[in-house]
Amino acid sequence: MVNIANPIYDIVFKYLMEDDADMKHIVHRLLMASTDADVRQDMNVEDEYFAAIEKRDTEIMLRDRKLAEQQVQLSEQQVQLNEQQVQLSEQQVQLSEQQVQLSEQQVQLSEQQVQLSEQQKLLGYSIQIMQDNGLSLEAISAKLGKSVEELKELLQHLS
Repeated sequence: MVNIANPIYDIVFKYLMEDDADMKHIVHRLLMASTDADVRQDMNVEDEYFAAIEKRDTEIMLRDRKLAEQQVQLSEQQVQLNEQQVQLSEQQVQLSEQQVQLSEQQVQLSEQQVQLSEQQKLLGYSIQIMQDNGLSLEAISAKLGKSVEELKELLQHLS
């Protein structure tokens, strides 16, 4: 039986050698080859070559993993950006609705101002008619429940 420096490897090696005739044959050939200096030199060169390939493959794998992580982050950022765009669109819709409501309120206010102005004119005409019929401003004031100053103001708007 061959002993390897690391006890864990010894256990694994022993397990592999127990029942596998092919493995025994391969290990026997490797041991015999390692005693030949030329073969050992070739094996060392192969080990260096495979180590370089493994190092390159590891670097590629790490780079690919990093790229994949960056892609995930980019996708997450894109999702967040899309959500923000949806929110912005919703806010724009709300703003448009508020602007429509404000415009409607302004129209209503203008209509109310026109109605108020017409009512004041009618009241002014009524005051003028009452004065033409001989009533004094004090008597008209008492009937309408308004001050004499307010009545004078309404009469001035007629002129």
